[in-house]
Amino acid sequence: MVRFEPVPGQVALIESPGGAHQPVTGIVVRARPLTIDAAGASGVGSSDGAVVEVVLCGGGARWRVGGTAAVGPDGLLTVDPVTRVELVERRAGPRRLAWIGLTILPLENERADPAPWPAHTVDIGAGGIRLETSHRLAPGERATVIVPLPGGSPVMCAGRVVATDAVRDGWCHRLAFSELRSVDADRLAAFVASPETPGSGGSRHPVSGGSG
Repeated sequence: MVRFEPVPGQVALIESPGGAHQPVTGIVVRARPLTIDAAGASGVGSSDGAVVEVVLCGGGARWRVGGTAAVGPDGLLTVDPVTRVELVERRAGPRRLAWIGLTILPLENERADPAPWPAHTVDIGAGGIRLETSHRLAPGERATVIVPLPGGSPVMCAGRVVATDAVRDGWCHRLAFSELRSVDADRLAAFVASPETPGSGGSRHPVSGGSG
């Protein structure tokens, strides 16, 4: 059984039921009561309390939490009491360590420079990917990754950034896939389950794609 255990550093997406306000992305700073640091949180919470839904990502699972929120003098949004907790998604399959050269397409209407970025995987599975690039994506930002896999055309996976960490040569991002064709999900699952070949493990050599 998966337990709901929010931890500081988790990415949180704060939504108003019915779409009364635009969603706001923040970071959990305290677990109890659930407290989130989110720029623009005053739009979805008030000193008198407002009903909100919070999507939390971390630990291989995605949760949707409902409750009453208020923004305090420190600008932090607190959800207390929490009235509903729902496990929306749990990482269903394993990840495979692999170094694969790929392309990131930042969502065009969310940034001024939507040109493709080069990147490479750290690990990958049917539900998400960990990758490194010289460019920074903010937690909550959406992007599409184009990943060449052996035995067919590249797979295209749309997802949302759930974590961003600075590394020596740039940034390491974890993305949870939100849109994935069933055929691409099957290919990713097959790749994860297949025996490792030279260049497909943790070594820094790209896996060749293509249709041949």
